[in-house]
Amino acid sequence: MRLLIYTAALAASVLAAGCVLGPNYTRPQVPVPGQWTVAPARGTSAKPTANEAWWSSFQDAELNSLIERASGQNLVLEVALERVQEARAARGIVKSGLAPSVETAASATRNRQRVIAPVAPGSIEFVPVEFNNFQGNVAASWELDVFGGIRRRLQAASADVAAAEENRRDVVVMLFGDVGRAYAQLRGFQRRLAIANKNITTQQETLDLTSARSKAGLATELDVSRASAQLESTRAVPDAPERSRRVDSSFERSARRGTRRLTRRTRKCWPDPCGGT
Repeated sequence: MRLLIYTAALAASVLAAGCVLGPNYTRPQVPVPGQWTVAPARGTSAKPTANEAWWSSFQDAELNSLIERASGQNLVLEVALERVQEARAARGIVKSGLAPSVETAASATRNRQRVIAPVAPGSIEFVPVEFNNFQGNVAASWELDVFGGIRRRLQAASADVAAAEENRRDVVVMLFGDVGRAYAQLRGFQRRLAIANKNITTQQETLDLTSARSKAGLATELDVSRASAQLESTRAVPDAPERSRRVDSSFERSARRGTRRLTRRTRKCWPDPCGGT
């Protein structure tokens, strides 16, 4: 009879352990359009890229270096990574509630006392005595998750880990995108500046030739004025240095540290982008 009672109690505990409080989580259905309201820009695609390291497809060593340094120096990315570690640690603490806990304690003492001892018939005296005392305690407990409270907390902690990881991924995508865009703008401004300087040299030669032809009577003063006006207009166009400074600030916002050194090195590699294409 007693065995039957124990068996019934064990079966009831197992059945109760299979039940959890509250309904299972279901992702809410959010209506979203099937495509962007604005037409995609030229050269863009909504499909995921086959290579997540998209910057390596440019085969530009300087861009690769910028991406690597930004990933190791950006403070926002470091904070996002630490939050992932924090969420994983919190999940481990919650998961430990499903396992039994064991507590142990040990102590050792050495005692010295003076005790009364007979030394002769009818006489006693105090005798020093030394002895060791060792104690050890072991306690074990296991709280059965009968109603599923621990399992629900574990599911919530796992969702927090997934959210932290996706947040870190968002930071990585935005960081690398900002660095790549700023680098492309810098290279574009440098190319524009080189073209403008080349045009200035050509138009200066044209002005010198027109002036020589005017002195020889083969051209008019109007031709000389037109050539001079064209030269001055071209000289006023280049704004790459000012825009390069703006790009420097973009690098600084993206990497947060060491950007001045990075952009100085990028300028030193001009016109060849440090072995890139």
